[in-house]
Amino acid sequence: MIGIVLILVSLSCQLTSPQAPSQPTLPPLETPTQVVEAPPTPTEDTSATQAAEQAERATQQAEQAIKEAAAATEAANAAEAAAATQEADAFMKQTAEVEAQATAQAQGMADAVQSLVQQGVLNSSSGTYYWMEDFTQSWAQIGWYQWWSTGLAPTNFVIRAHTEWESGSRTANWYESGCGFVFREEDEDNHYMIFLALDGNVYLKGYVDGKYREFGKGYYGKVDFAKGSADVMLAVEGDNITYFVNGEKVLQRKNNELKSGDLALTLMSGTNKDFGTRCRMSDIEIWDLTSQ
Repeated sequence: MIGIVLILVSLSCQLTSPQAPSQPTLPPLETPTQVVEAPPTPTEDTSATQAAEQAERATQQAEQAIKEAAAATEAANAAEAAAATQEADAFMKQTAEVEAQATAQAQGMADAVQSLVQQGVLNSSSGTYYWMEDFTQSWAQIGWYQWWSTGLAPTNFVIRAHTEWESGSRTANWYESGCGFVFREEDEDNHYMIFLALDGNVYLKGYVDGKYREFGKGYYGKVDFAKGSADVMLAVEGDNITYFVNGEKVLQRKNNELKSGDLALTLMSGTNKDFGTRCRMSDIEIWDLTSQ
């Protein structure tokens, strides 16, 4: 019994005797797991590619626009060239027609001048032909006349025209009303003036050294004084002055007081009423004999 007790006591002592403090027990460390990040999947940078594609598209569009513009320009140039060609053709045709008409007119005047040579009115038919645009003027101052220069100053010449007249009064001074020509005009004080008056006479007048002169007249016949027309022609060579009305020689005089000067168209008024006297001249032709 004693032995068992001792054994129990011994065991009890072992069980109850204080033990050395134990070290804190740490939880077992987990073996660190290395996380290996997978390398990023390469991502293609498309910005440069897109820019290149856009640039290519822009280039193609620009090239297309250039082609279209070139085509439009070519078409416009073709149309413009065609229009210019048509215009040039029309102009050439018109020019040819005008030249043909002028040639015919010049030939008609040349024939008239040659006829004057055959009649002994002129010594030569050699000269230069001129044609003038139609002329229309009116003047209302009784006893006065005005003139408008042709721009030519031939010493020897032939001029002819179809003249139409109208009076603003039925009681005008008919001997002072009419249409005609001023020639060898140096100024207001030195010039000749010749016209068919509405009393049926052709008058040759003028000024020499500032003095009014009457050089003669010739009777043609009755004319329509209020409104009428006639073809007139004046031939001047040297001191010979000859006037025709409707192909009839009406007045022929010699005078050499004035040697040279301008050639002009004139009208005599004969009345102060309304527009006075109106003259219209057409088919005005001049044959300059001065250069012969």
